[in-house]
Amino acid sequence: TPANEVLLQASPASAVVVGEGDGRPLGRTPMRFLVPPGMDAAILVAADGHEPQRVALPVRGRIRTDLVPLDKAAPCEMTLAMKDPMDLEGVAADVRPAGSRHSVPGAAVVRAKGRPGAWLVRCPRLGGTDPQTLTRRPPVHVARLSIVGPSNATVYVDDKEIGVTPVAVEVQTGFRKVTVEKLSESSEKTERWVPVFGETKVRMPRPRGEGQPE
Repeated sequence: TPANEVLLQASPASAVVVGEGDGRPLGRTPMRFLVPPGMDAAILVAADGHEPQRVALPVRGRIRTDLVPLDKAAPCEMTLAMKDPMDLEGVAADVRPAGSRHSVPGAAVVRAKGRPGAWLVRCPRLGGTDPQTLTRRPPVHVARLSIVGPSNATVYVDDKEIGVTPVAVEVQTGFRKVTVEKLSESSEKTERWVPVFGETKVRMPRPRGEGQPE
């Protein structure tokens, strides 16, 4: 089963990456993703003092996103409209309730505590709207994730061992961290983030020894 690898890089380096659909913090750039054919998935990239960006993961290849420094005059108070009340927190940004509104440092990524979803919000000065509606994300459900290769590799999903390839497991939808490892004289393992928003089948790259380029 073919799968498509994506390398994400950002400026500034070590930008924070969050899954849009599930709101899960995934780590810091650079990051590698394995995108199954036909899977639509997007991430939000943020760094303190910079305007965040939404990135739709492509079929394959290398992505670089350069985050623009925020204008010091850009902060505002705005209404973040939600169908259901949510407790929001900023990602690499200070976003705070201000009465019935929220204080936003020009632009920010916000995520819902204890619920799926993350959103990019912008003050009107930066092209946003006030109020800005936070569209409800699809509810979390269970989906089947199959890792079909490389052969005879130990598989971990979110750091939990699930078996030896080929192997399948039921997981909650969202971004899942998949690691494959082959035991040898040197530790050989490969890690990728995989968007799982329905039945998903991937073939991981062959593990490489520590210190070897992927």
